[in-house]
This record gives sequence, structure tokens and C-alpha cells, in this order.
Amino acid sequence: MKLKSLSLKVATKKVIRTFVTKCGLLYSRRKRKQTLLLHENTEEENLALLLQLQQDLHLKELPLHIECFDNSNFQGAYPVSAMVCFKNALPDKKEYRHFHIKTVKGIDDFASMKETVI
Repeated sequence: MKLKSLSLKVATKKVIRTFVTKCGLLYSRRKRKQTLLLHENTEEENLALLLQLQQDLHLKELPLHIECFDNSNFQGAYPVSAMVCFKNALPDKKEYRHFHIKTVKGIDDFASMKETVI
């Protein structure tokens, strides 16, 4: 009886230790994520990012205005596109756009992109 009670105490302590460890990891991940979300780049950091992008893409001018497009199909039948915009390395959410593709039938990303951009 005493042996059973002792092993139950050890097992309980192990479960508690595992639970506390998992809670600690979860807390540290949340804290790290929160810290990353709160950090805003300085103007110098943004300029450095843009200069690096200019160098990597071999651009003649600094990319101060960037638009990114993406196509998607809902259940293979409803093609849509979206555009996000960055100005001076910062997202400009007022400029974000959503497009309903009207002329393309089925899944054709190239035709969808053509309709969106042109």
C-alpha cells in the first residue's frame, strides 16, 4: 500500500512538472510574439531594408512604393485576387484592394493576374 502511494505521488509530481514546463513555454512564446508585434522599425532600419531590397533585386531606384498581388480560387470556381501595398517599407492598409475576377473561367492564374493588373 505504501509503495503504491509513493509511486502515485511521484507520478503526480511528474505530471505537475510537465504541466508547469508547458505553461512556461507557452508563456514565453506569447511574450516573444507580443514583443515582436510591438517592435516598430526606425526610419533608418526601414531605409536599410529598402536598400537591401534594391540591391537584391538589382533595381535602379529605391522601391518606395511596393504592390504585391496574389490570386486564389474558392473551391476552384470563384477566382479572386488581392493586392497589398507598402510605402516606405510600411504597410499602407488603406491601399489594400480585393478583386473579383469576372472574365476568367476556371483556374488560370496568369489570366487572373492579367485581369487584375491591367
